[in-house]
Order: sequence, then C-alpha cells, then structure tokens
Amino acid sequence: MLTWNPGDRSAAGWANQYVNARMTAPDVVPLVVYAKAWTPGTNGVVSGKCIRVNIEDKKDFEKYRGNWQG
Repeated sequence: MLTWNPGDRSAAGWANQYVNARMTAPDVVPLVVYAKAWTPGTNGVVSGKCIRVNIEDKKDFEKYRGNWQG
C-alpha cells in the first residue's frame, strides 16, 4: 500500500509501504520491484504485456525510449 498526498511533497507526504509484482504465465515468478517516489497507488491489480529488452548500460535505455508505453 502506498500513501500519497499530491499537494505535500514533504517526507510525511509519501510512504513506500508495500509493492508486489509477479509474472503469472507461463509460470509464477516473483519480481523484485521498487515504486518510484511520489507515484500514486493503483487501487488494485494492474496487468500488461511483457516485453524483453537487453540493457547493459544506461545509454541502452535510449534505444527503447518511447516504446514502453501502454
């Protein structure tokens, strides 16, 4: 659970209390994830299509920029 107050960006305005992500098919695998600060909660399950990329260096992100939406 994330608590969020968009009008207050002080230390008391956002708390990372719980984040859970896992792959559910073809097998169930837990994923190590961290919420970006000041991101609001989702109010439930969010699912999406999985993509695979090869990131070996920070500059590799530029190859994929703009292609991760949706």
